[in-house]
Amino acid sequence: MTAIPKKTETLSSKFLPPTANIPPPLILPWHTTSSMPRQKVSGSTKTRINGSITSGLESNPPKTPTLENSESSLSDRHMFVHDSESDWDQFDHEQVDYNVGKFRFRYREMTPPLIKTYVHGVKNSEDTIITVLDGGFATQLGCHVEDTIDGDPLWSARFLKTNPQAVIDTHLDFLRAGADVIMTNTYQANINGFIKYLNLSKEESYKLIKEAVSYAKIARTRFHEEFVDNLKPTPLIVGSVGPYGASLHDGSEYNGSYAKSVSKEVMMEWHRPRIEALIEAGITILGLETIPCQVEAEMLVELIKEYSSIKAWLSFSCSNDGKSLANGDDFQEAARKCYDLNPQQILAVGVNCLAPKLIESLLTDINKNRSTNPVPLIVYPNSGEIYNVELGWINHDQCESLVSYVPKWLDLGVTWIGGCCRTYAADVTRIKNEVLKWQHAQKQKRIMENPIVTNGIEVN
Repeated sequence: MTAIPKKTETLSSKFLPPTANIPPPLILPWHTTSSMPRQKVSGSTKTRINGSITSGLESNPPKTPTLENSESSLSDRHMFVHDSESDWDQFDHEQVDYNVGKFRFRYREMTPPLIKTYVHGVKNSEDTIITVLDGGFATQLGCHVEDTIDGDPLWSARFLKTNPQAVIDTHLDFLRAGADVIMTNTYQANINGFIKYLNLSKEESYKLIKEAVSYAKIARTRFHEEFVDNLKPTPLIVGSVGPYGASLHDGSEYNGSYAKSVSKEVMMEWHRPRIEALIEAGITILGLETIPCQVEAEMLVELIKEYSSIKAWLSFSCSNDGKSLANGDDFQEAARKCYDLNPQQILAVGVNCLAPKLIESLLTDINKNRSTNPVPLIVYPNSGEIYNVELGWINHDQCESLVSYVPKWLDLGVTWIGGCCRTYAADVTRIKNEVLKWQHAQKQKRIMENPIVTNGIEVN
């Protein structure tokens, strides 16, 4: 591997998004984050053409594949801000440095991180599968669109209609970053919302939810085309099912206040068509996520019994006290009860879209006295910021890197792990790296504890 020179310049903080959770390298194909200045970059580059290397000056990024062009995009370039050698050493690449103003950038043709050892979830030495999820879809989508996403009544779901190519590119970002799972862009997709805010008919709205699955499949197919020799097995596509409160676009998914005024029957009839559309489109696993109250969670766990071939995970929205759901219900009681209601279909139970620092207290001892039927655990937190309906994302100073928490969560038994709002593809790569580091440490510990070792190889 080519030796990497020491870092010479770093980006000024004014060019970085207002979150500590987007450390370089940024694995984004010729895009910047939504809060970075959008400008064309010129520099001395090398271009691979039919296996040869040529040099030249380019002022525009290479053409992004369109819906009509599903050709392999192996030649797509990825621009990174220089980080540490340990970050760079994970990639196979052709490399060129160039300067823009006072900033030094590094360009590389590359394969996704860890692609040579890619498996469907990463197995540790005791065959426990750790599955790495994607990150915040709307957050990463902001790298591909200029339009406002946060605060829109449909959030990122609007772009299923207005910019499907950006939706596909966002899925691809996460796949290239090393995600084992991508979730459909349907968290806030619902029939009534599409009718009201997109002026679609009921039939068109139903079809648009199904198209969200198609866009995820297109991204996965292109990923296969790019890395056909290295990929096995196929990444999962999970159907995102957000809470009823998300349709109210008043932040209700973060407090669960509607649980007191909306009946279980009303919520069930609202959820049913969107779930059926996902299943008809080929989804076999649902992500029931950001659920803020036990009554809705129990309803969803019962509802999926109508679709016996479907599996799902259940992830709650929680309060800041480290023990309760967003509406005040006890988290551990709700999690255990919901899992016990349908253990045949529920793959995992956990939390999402909360500050990383809150997770440990929520999960500690959740499986105490459950050695024979432990609840499988899933976590995918946000950056630590808080969403305010009037102000948007606030408390930027409370951002924290979720990566530093990963080893502890794995120690607690988490087997599904990723990011939620305000996390990017770069975070997914770092999460996956932390998973592998943790697994290596576990393997080394077993070797050290095993008295029978031959040439450094554990003998069973």
